[in-house]
Amino acid sequence: PDENFTGFAEKMLAYYVPVFTKEDLNSARYTEISEKSFDSSDFIEGNLKSFYHIAADSKIKHVNEKGEEKFTGKNFLGVLKADIDNLGQIFSKGFGSKVTISKIVSLSRMFDYFFTGWLPYKIRNNFPSIYTVFAGGDDLFLIGHYEDIINTYEWIIEKLRDYTKNEDFHLSAAIKLTKPNVPINLMAEFTEEELEEAKKLDGKDAL
Repeated sequence: PDENFTGFAEKMLAYYVPVFTKEDLNSARYTEISEKSFDSSDFIEGNLKSFYHIAADSKIKHVNEKGEEKFTGKNFLGVLKADIDNLGQIFSKGFGSKVTISKIVSLSRMFDYFFTGWLPYKIRNNFPSIYTVFAGGDDLFLIGHYEDIINTYEWIIEKLRDYTKNEDFHLSAAIKLTKPNVPINLMAEFTEEELEEAKKLDGKDAL
C-alpha cells in the first residue's frame, strides 16, 4: 500500500495567482501605488502580484503628443462567486427512470473537469490578472480588476453553454466591487451573501 495514503478521499481544487512579468516592471500604470500599500522591494519578476496591482491592471493607456503615457480608469477589484443552479435536482431527476450510479459519477466528473481543469487553464491564458481563489466541483471564486471580472463572467456563461449544449444547465453568480485593501475573507463573505440572494430568484440563472 502507498505509505502516503491517509484513508480519506482527496479533492483537488484549481487555483491561479497572478505574478509580475517583465512587461509589468516597465509599466507606468502602477506609479500611483504607494509604498504604504505595497513594499517596492517585492516588485520583481515572478513575485506575486498584489491586489493593488491587479486593481490597476485594466486601466486604459493613452499617449499624448509628447509621447507621455497616461492611464485612466478606477482602481477597483471585482469579486465573482458563482455555482451551477439546481444541481441536486439535476442529479436526482435529470436522468428520469434511467438513472444509474455510473451516469451520476460521469456527470459529476464532467462538471469537475470543466471547473477544476479546463476553466482555470483558459482563464489564466485569457485573463492573466484574474486571481483564481478556487475553482472546483461546480463553483468558483475569482478576484480581478472589475472590468476583467465582468468580461470573464460573460465568457464563462458562453463556454458553459458550449460545453453542456443544454439550456437546463446554467449559473447563478454575484459580482461585488471593492477596494484592494479589503481583507479577502470579507470579500468572500459579502459576495456570498449576494450569491444567496441571486439563488432565491425564480428560475435563477441570475446575477
